[in-house]
Amino acid sequence: MNTQTPARDGRGFSLSIVRNGVSLALTRSTAMDFTRTVAVAMAAATLLLSAHPAQADAPVVLNPITPWNADWNPTTCTLARGFGSEQDPFAIRFEKAAPGDGFQLVLISKWLEPVTVNDRLEVRFGPYPARDFKGKMVLARTSSDVAVIFLTTSSITGEEADDEDNDKDKGQAPKVTPDMEKAADSIVIATRRGSVQLATNSLAAPFAALRACTVDLVKQWGLDPAEQATLRRHPVPKTSPAHWIAAMDYPTQQLRKGQQAIIMFRLMVDAGGKPSDCAVLRAYSQSQAFGRTTCDNLMKRAKFEPAFNANGQAVPSFYVNTVRFIIP
Repeated sequence: MNTQTPARDGRGFSLSIVRNGVSLALTRSTAMDFTRTVAVAMAAATLLLSAHPAQADAPVVLNPITPWNADWNPTTCTLARGFGSEQDPFAIRFEKAAPGDGFQLVLISKWLEPVTVNDRLEVRFGPYPARDFKGKMVLARTSSDVAVIFLTTSSITGEEADDEDNDKDKGQAPKVTPDMEKAADSIVIATRRGSVQLATNSLAAPFAALRACTVDLVKQWGLDPAEQATLRRHPVPKTSPAHWIAAMDYPTQQLRKGQQAIIMFRLMVDAGGKPSDCAVLRAYSQSQAFGRTTCDNLMKRAKFEPAFNANGQAVPSFYVNTVRFIIP
């Protein structure tokens, strides 16, 4: 369905939904996150921004201006909330497409305007260590020209592996406990211009809702959530996911138009380790060509060692990841 429908993120942000994604003007960036994502880049470049002095002041606290807004759709689970003021809002969105601790965090605010992909951008959840996303973020803009930053992380704890082999662990049973989520009662975002603290209160209830939603997703895929939660081994890529889509696969017409995209996908993997189906879960793009290119190439190139259930038997399962089509 090609119809674009207005949607809201926090207050004061208007985006348009395209299929299961959001139509954004993706800005040109230079660094791809090859950890836990598949990235497509056509060349390398460097973006420079005049420096702002580092600030050691306490973060500016932004209180909520909206409740948590849930969007449980057939492909992804999303929670969004606005902070700050109606005149100058700061919106965040958690996106999950499968069980596990990992998620995509979307930040939307004019406060983020000076940030470039090679700048320091640290995110800290409650008492846990901060993670710096320098060189591992994707920049975009809303239809009303407000800055958007996409961050992919495997946990609220700040722990993150830096090698591609970590893709083999995708979809494992959660290591973050409800008590750990309860302790995360704020999100601090720090850049060169300073820092803000989003007063989320405990994330236990929001994350419990996201978990329940992802269990429902697994049921919709025709799999047993209990079996999937206790797998001895999840599908293991036989080759690096970063090699499944190459620069030459960039859709030609979209490249000429300067269009970029972020495509979240799901592969169903049969008991023999062969992909049996590919679905686009969320598409931040202006064209469906990106989704078609993604699934066409993944079905041809992705190969797995099959999943094993608790008894050591090969069983069908799933693999979720993201492709980023970025023009430097």
